[in-house]
Order: sequence, then structure tokens, then C-alpha cells
Amino acid sequence: MQRQVKQQVAHAWPAHRARDQRRELRAYARQAGKLGPERRQRLGDVGGHGLTVAEHSTISQPIMTDVSTEALAQRRRRLLYRATHRGTYENDLMIGGFARKYIDAMDDVALDALEAVMEHPDAELADWLTGRKPVPPEADSDMFHRIRDEAAEIAQGEFGAKRGR
Repeated sequence: MQRQVKQQVAHAWPAHRARDQRRELRAYARQAGKLGPERRQRLGDVGGHGLTVAEHSTISQPIMTDVSTEALAQRRRRLLYRATHRGTYENDLMIGGFARKYIDAMDDVALDALEAVMEHPDAELADWLTGRKPVPPEADSDMFHRIRDEAAEIAQGEFGAKRGR
């Protein structure tokens, strides 16, 4: 039993060492991107692999120019996912369709309003958006009306297209 374990460990060591070497190379490559060309030349060969740090510096990293813009874009992506994965196909179409069309133009206030609408349960939203039940005052908002109007236009367009065939 011990012999088998030692053999397995002996075979695992080179892979572990290779992984560590790859990590070192990545670290050197990241550092090389921050160094000037003369410093890259002085570092020379990395880890005996014949690769220089200057060769690794070709990996480009996206530069964040505005943190708030990236945070807003991430929030939009999350909301779009939530809007298109509601749990019922009907709401995915109504709320997700609206979000796909308008989310890129929404600011923080509009995103807050969209989130507030999406906080309601799916069954109630579907009933309210389709007009099967009246909208209670706590759920009645400008964003809700925009979503309902957009859903009605889409439904009317699809119904008209099917009827005209």
C-alpha cells in the first residue's frame, strides 16, 4: 500500500512543479507589463525555458477607465439575466423583451425602478401585465406601465402577424 502511494506521489510531483513554474511565468509576465523595456531586457531568461519576460508582455489586459461605468454595465447585465430568467416563459418574454430593448439606455434610477417591478412574484406580475387582475397601488409605477405597454405592443404585433397568414 505504501509503495503505491509513493509511486503516485512521485508521478504527481512533476505536474505540480510544472504548474508552479507556469504560475511563476504568469507572475513575471504580469510584472513585465508594468516595467520599462530596459528592465525587461535585464530580467532576461525566465525559469530556464528560453522565454524572456519581454515575450510575455504581449498579453494585454483591459484597462478600466471608469469604475462607475463598469459597475453600471455589470448591474445591467445582472438585471438583464434576471429579467430573461424569471421562471415562467410568459414573464421571460414580457419583462425580458422589455429589458433587452431598453436596458442599455437606462440610468441608475430607471434600473432601480425595474428592480422594484421585478421584486413582485411571477404569477402576480403575469396577471397584472396581461390585465387579468387589476394592478394594486403599491405595484403601480411608471416603469410597470412602460413594461405593460411594451408587452401589449409585442403581443399585438405577434397576434396580427399570425392572423394575417
